[in-house]
Amino acid sequence: MIMCVPAAVELPLLTSSKPYYNYFSHTLYRGSDSGKEITIPSDLHEIPLLIQGGNIVPTRERLRRASSLMRFDPFTLRVALDRGESASGDLYLDDGESYNHEKGDLVWRLFNASKVSKRKLKISSENYVTLSEGADVVHGVAKIPVTGDSSFAKAIAGVRVERIMIFGVADKPTKVTLENGATELDWEYQPGVGAKGKKQGTAGLLVIRDPAVRIVDDWSIEVDF
Repeated sequence: MIMCVPAAVELPLLTSSKPYYNYFSHTLYRGSDSGKEITIPSDLHEIPLLIQGGNIVPTRERLRRASSLMRFDPFTLRVALDRGESASGDLYLDDGESYNHEKGDLVWRLFNASKVSKRKLKISSENYVTLSEGADVVHGVAKIPVTGDSSFAKAIAGVRVERIMIFGVADKPTKVTLENGATELDWEYQPGVGAKGKKQGTAGLLVIRDPAVRIVDDWSIEVDF
């Protein structure tokens, strides 16, 4: 049976003034607090997928036959800047088999991106469990009693971030460095529309290639303009 599928898809109202980024084409769309209807061109093999500005989405890009085979695969961080040129997100991992996470045998990281000055953007990773210490709940979940390094964290110690994609970067950087300028990183910039302003179109994209940082570690990367 052959089915005719439209080449464009109308999405529900974007009821936020934040930018939205097409996951596949990297096109930036502007929402509105009062609601805005948009139409997105879409090929037959694609499902329109948008990332709301202000979020960091960790993904694993290797094709596997089962999620259990991804355990040691590297991560890509997709950083979707909001109009204030900031974003945040978190990543939770455990062994997926036992109940050892109830004893704190897990990895839970918090990622942040923000403009620390007019000419500097900082991306960082911190231990979310440590940050939640002293609180009764984290995202509505009872506080996890964690003491020291977990055996699960040691087991996946080699898992790294292989790429960071930052959407909504309006200007070409002058340099990208790890840990307060200690190490210069390899990067590529594709010009386009910035997260600030009112323009729509292909988003400015900064890709940081293999920054050599591990998922289980605290780290920071600085982008100078």
